[in-house]
Amino acid sequence: MKNIRIKSTLLLIACAAVFIFAAFYDFNIASALYSPTNLFGIIMENICFIPLYIFLFLYPLYFFYKDKNKITKGKILFIANFSALYCVSTNTVIFVLKQIWQRTRFHDMAIANSFELFTPWYQFGNGGSSFPSGHTAAACGILILLLLPHLFTLFKDKSTLLLIASYIYIAFSALSRLILGRHFLSDTVASTIIASLIFFLLYSSSWCKKSLANLKTVTT
Repeated sequence: MKNIRIKSTLLLIACAAVFIFAAFYDFNIASALYSPTNLFGIIMENICFIPLYIFLFLYPLYFFYKDKNKITKGKILFIANFSALYCVSTNTVIFVLKQIWQRTRFHDMAIANSFELFTPWYQFGNGGSSFPSGHTAAACGILILLLLPHLFTLFKDKSTLLLIASYIYIAFSALSRLILGRHFLSDTVASTIIASLIFFLLYSSSWCKKSLANLKTVTT
């Protein structure tokens, strides 16, 4: 767990650097990438949010899972509970910030053929829900994969690989939001930082540590 925290901290520092960079080049990047009919962007828009709602699949799996090994069911339930708590916490924070910032989306300005409403991320906007990105925050639900090495021997030595794969998925999700003009770079990076911090706060909580310790005694 300590190794993952160190590596994730380095990733968040990199995100913070990009966030500062975006203060100067948000509009330029959005203009260069904008392609509202891009197939990659459209596909990702419809699937990238799924990881944050994995508990909707895990709770039915828990109740219908028929196996004498109660530990396996316990692990499924723990991941589902973690996922549900993560979902509620992340969506609440993102929703509140959207109401406060009121940043106008690039796509909306492009349709109106007027970019007078553009504001950098460090200023409150003129009406809209661009900052921060809800889809990118939802994509961060993929970080749930980092629980697997603590629960299943199959993933015991795969924590670094899972961490890298998770942030590649998040990066692709963020890129798709820029391509469609739904968000600016700073919107997506802000969501990545926020959702990641929420995840690692839960990941480092006494509840999580105690639950993992109770389940770790039996391998599957």
